[in-house]
Amino acid sequence: MVEEVMDAPVPPRPEDFGLSENNLDSIPRPRVEARKGLCIVIMYGAAVALVLSAALALSGSVIAAVFFGILLVAAGSVLLVPAVTGLVCAIERCEHNWLCRRYSAYRALSEYRHAMVEHEAAQRKYEAWHARTLEDHWREMDQRSLVAETAELYRRAGNRVREMAPGDRAGVDLLIVGDGSVTAIKCVADPVDTGLNLGRELAAARMDAGADRLLLVSPRGAGDELVDYLASHSGALLHAGDLAAMGSASPR
Repeated sequence: MVEEVMDAPVPPRPEDFGLSENNLDSIPRPRVEARKGLCIVIMYGAAVALVLSAALALSGSVIAAVFFGILLVAAGSVLLVPAVTGLVCAIERCEHNWLCRRYSAYRALSEYRHAMVEHEAAQRKYEAWHARTLEDHWREMDQRSLVAETAELYRRAGNRVREMAPGDRAGVDLLIVGDGSVTAIKCVADPVDTGLNLGRELAAARMDAGADRLLLVSPRGAGDELVDYLASHSGALLHAGDLAAMGSASPR
């Protein structure tokens, strides 16, 4: 199944909703929303006071009222807290609806905020799609394209890149010079099996090239044994996700 191509979402603009810097200051601010936590505390305190008053009226004793009131509040908090929170949310919603009907600018601001929330969700979806597309782009490359695009990736990052003559599978493809260090890069387009022999060959190739560290660029991954060996010998693996995150060229 071919995944649908997505375009980058365009963020909404305040002027598209009739908003400007001149009228933003005049838009009323909802009071309940700004003080939601305080409203919940006040209403919960009022409910507790009501329970204590009822206990005092029924028992006729302050000590008994406090004792039974605390028991009732503790037992009823499981229902009381959600009920108070729900009531405050309902009041907040009523205030919001009233402000939307009363002030057109407030309604426009509310629509703009809603559009921004939808845009942020669409942007996250697009970024996830773009990352998957870039990873597939790297995985589908042949050996020559992988070497060329890896070199271009590091050039765009401001490094000096020296392309080596094609050699055997353990030969170094690129030397990256930057920040006072030299990194040897071996690119492998095909899946890399686990095994220490290749790791030893790559470590020797790094030393022969006079590099400080080695990177195995393998978009389709490599075996855990090889990855662990490289990590213990100044090396590391770059897979498709790493390459995409570094800022790959757009897929063709």
